[in-house]
Amino acid sequence: MKPKININRRRFLKSATAAAMIGTVGVLSVPRTAEAGEGKLATLIDLTRCNGCVDRAAPACVSACKKIKTGRLPEPVDPIPLPFPTRKIEDWSKKKEVGNRLTPYNLIFVQKAEADMGGVKKTVFIPRRCMHCDNPACATLCPFAANHKFENGAVVIDQDICFGGAKCKTVYPWEIPQRQSGVGVYLKVLPTFMGNGVMVKCDLCSDLLKEGKTPVCIGACP
Repeated sequence: MKPKININRRRFLKSATAAAMIGTVGVLSVPRTAEAGEGKLATLIDLTRCNGCVDRAAPACVSACKKIKTGRLPEPVDPIPLPFPTRKIEDWSKKKEVGNRLTPYNLIFVQKAEADMGGVKKTVFIPRRCMHCDNPACATLCPFAANHKFENGAVVIDQDICFGGAKCKTVYPWEIPQRQSGVGVYLKVLPTFMGNGVMVKCDLCSDLLKEGKTPVCIGACP
C-alpha cells in the first residue's frame, strides 16, 4: 500500500512549484554530453501526467531503477556488528522487494496524495527520490567527503569511502538517503565504534550521464 497524505490546494501548488524548481523525476532531455563543464541535467515531473502506473504491478520508474541497481550493494556481513552507542542496525538486505518507500535497495517510490483543488478532490501521484539540489547540505556536511555534487547535476555518495554515519540523512526532511548496515569500509576500521554501513540514494544514474544517456527512470516513464 502506498503512503497517503492530504494536502490543500495552496500546499499542493507550493509543493509542485518547489518540485519543478528543485527537480524530481521527469521528461527533460539530457545535455549533449554529461561531462563536467558541458551541461547540467535537471529533471522534472509533470504531476498532471503521472498516474502512478496503477495498471502495473509497480510503477515503471521504480521497476527500471531496481533493475539497473540490482547487485550494486554487497551482501552485509553476518552477524552485523552492533554499533556503539546507538546499538541500532539498519538491515534491508532481506527486504529488497520493498517498493513503497525509500530503502538502500529502492531508490525511488511513487507517493499517492489526495489534493483539495478548490473543493474538488484530486488524486496526485508524486515520484520521490533524491532531488539533487543545486546547493545540497548533505554533500557539504559529510565529514568524510563521501558525498559530492558534480557539474553534471548529480549528487553522488562514494560508497567506497562512506562510513554510514548518516549526517547526510539528518539534514534531509524526506528520509534521504537510507543506510545499509554491515557493508562498507567501516568494517575494516572500527566496526563497532566508527560508522554503521553505507548511505545509499539515487545518484541520477551518474554512470549513464557520463555516457551522454538519461537516467533510467526518465526513459522508463510511459
